[in-house]
Amino acid sequence: MGRKRSHIAVGMLTVGIVGLTGAVPALGVGHPAAVTKAAPIHTLSVEGIGLGMYPTFNAGLERYAVTNTDDSDGTISILAATSDLTGSVWINGRRALGPATTLTGLKAGDEISVIFKDSGGIKRHSLYYLPLGFPTLETPTYTPGLQPQHIFLTPSKWLFFARQFEAAVDRQGVPIWTSGPTASASTDFKRQPNGRYTVLRPTTTPGRTGSMLVEMNPSFQVRRTWETIGLTNTDLQSGTILDNGNAVLVSYEKNAATGLTDGIVQEQTPAGKVVVQWNTSALAGQTMLDSSWDDYAHVDSVQRSRDGKDFIVTLRHLSSVVRVARVAHDGFKVGDIVWQLGGRQSDFTFVGDPYPAGPCAASEATELPSGNILIYDTGSMVEPTSPTMCVNPADPMGPAVERPFTRVTEYALNRRSGKATLVWSYQTGQYGRFGGSAQRLANGNVLIGWSWGEEQIVEEVNRAGHIVWSLRDRDAVPEGYVSFRARAFTAPDRIKPVVNIAVPAKGARLILGTRVPSDFSCTDKGGSSLAMCGADGQWGRPVNTATLGPKTYSVTAKDGAGNLKTMTVSYTVVRS
Repeated sequence: MGRKRSHIAVGMLTVGIVGLTGAVPALGVGHPAAVTKAAPIHTLSVEGIGLGMYPTFNAGLERYAVTNTDDSDGTISILAATSDLTGSVWINGRRALGPATTLTGLKAGDEISVIFKDSGGIKRHSLYYLPLGFPTLETPTYTPGLQPQHIFLTPSKWLFFARQFEAAVDRQGVPIWTSGPTASASTDFKRQPNGRYTVLRPTTTPGRTGSMLVEMNPSFQVRRTWETIGLTNTDLQSGTILDNGNAVLVSYEKNAATGLTDGIVQEQTPAGKVVVQWNTSALAGQTMLDSSWDDYAHVDSVQRSRDGKDFIVTLRHLSSVVRVARVAHDGFKVGDIVWQLGGRQSDFTFVGDPYPAGPCAASEATELPSGNILIYDTGSMVEPTSPTMCVNPADPMGPAVERPFTRVTEYALNRRSGKATLVWSYQTGQYGRFGGSAQRLANGNVLIGWSWGEEQIVEEVNRAGHIVWSLRDRDAVPEGYVSFRARAFTAPDRIKPVVNIAVPAKGARLILGTRVPSDFSCTDKGGSSLAMCGADGQWGRPVNTATLGPKTYSVTAKDGAGNLKTMTVSYTVVRS
């Protein structure tokens, strides 16, 4: 079967109209008629074997993603035009000389700059060339005025034959950075308090099992990895770098005395010293599982408390959240349980909660600045690979019961009265199965990563419970991409542009007095898009050959974040 060339037409949009109704004052008798002028119309589309593009072109959107297939060969034609006959289109800093500009040799993560310059001003756009197989993302719900944060995802189908990725995307689902594809799923991709990024990837250390925490600098370059010390396993559930530089990791280790698998939380210094280690073994008798399961606790998430004194630990197989002393305080020793929320032996009764046993098989809990606890409360139902894990409020120590849907809850805790009051919750009947996350944003909304939620990868909901933004895999049927967790962070662009000077070439010998037009290009990565490639009017301007001798030629590029890069080449002007 021959390869098919696809043409993705991505629309045509009027940028703006000068003199809209009501915008110009009424003119009196004798005044000349008001003249309105339509702003230029821009079009942008791509052509290439197996190529597509999302979202649909809109002159008001800056960034787009280019999808590809196994047949794609790294060649793309950019079709970009302005209706202004005096305007121009610039591709990677070069002026487009026709209706189509063809680029070759593209690799995953490359960005193509498209800039329109005409009577409407300057409009910048970027096309991000996706890794092979990366899902086509779409936003079924998009409310204007959202916080312009980036969403950190680990798109996966949890199948070994499906391609897996790590990605930081904008609110349109267009990446600023991607990894992969890889054969095994990564988890818990996020920005840490020190400004670096971390993600849990399968370990490459001989003799170890599970994962390793990979720490990357603000340009997404790997700087170091972390694994538990004195243990065999580092689990994929949770990894954190504290503001003091220490790492907090989770391990599952077989207990030689009991034959069970203990969950272990370990804090270690950058120098490799273990400063805190807590074990779930004292809680084994509270498991919601029968004796056929050795993983009785299953640590799904570890977060530091707001005051830094404790860990907030989510124990899925106990249907419980526990607060564990990280440092000695208020009569608690390191490793003591300060309180237990939910589970068979909860320290709290639940007020205002239609499910009076509280959380069921929760996957994540965090302490908010208010002191309230926000929980991604997964729920549980009878499935071939998963038992029921909800506490029966009528018989807390008895058999588990079902609650076959996921919800997000916020509780206000009163330790004196022993009451946990439900102050906010959100549920739609959707069931996340495992994984998942809930993050309170600065505007009060909650970002929900649905993991295996089947409908959306991630949603943002407001306090009234209305969805204000959502992101999903457009091709979610029969099985779409999901993300183990989803986080919102600001990811500043720290990557400098790249300049490539073709003419004059490095070391070139140019003949005195000849006319040699300059030729150079610029590219950029990092999410802020290329803003400048050379001085205005520099591209194509003749190189200086007026006098004999050695000379230099420089081009400076700048991106939308202000990152600068200057390239200088040397050449020599000779008589012949």
